[in-house]
Amino acid sequence: MTILIVDDQEIVRKLVYVALKGSVDAVFLEANDAAEALKIARERDGPIDLLVSDVVMPGRMNGIEMAAQLFHAHPEMKVVLMSGYPPEAVTMEPAWHFIQKPFAVSEIRESIGSILTGNRLAA
Repeated sequence: MTILIVDDQEIVRKLVYVALKGSVDAVFLEANDAAEALKIARERDGPIDLLVSDVVMPGRMNGIEMAAQLFHAHPEMKVVLMSGYPPEAVTMEPAWHFIQKPFAVSEIRESIGSILTGNRLAA
């Protein structure tokens, strides 16, 4: 399994990594913004199974647009968007998931764990 974590704040990327590394056997990739995430995805040989991305990031592309490009190319990929904005302010695909910031390590571990095992309906 490969997980791509995209957030412009290193502390958030590390928090997601720490939350998941003990409970998921995966290769973790990190990107600082949408452009870097798309570059990593293009250069990667295998699939990216899970994208965990912030919605608002610096650069010309936000997390939703980047997720849409990756999801279009890899429709089997699971997508989790994170934001400090409320979920109703975020327009996303029905199959995608949303996690409200700020969150605790246990919250993100539980949420993403249930998404990966398919025990949770899309929001």
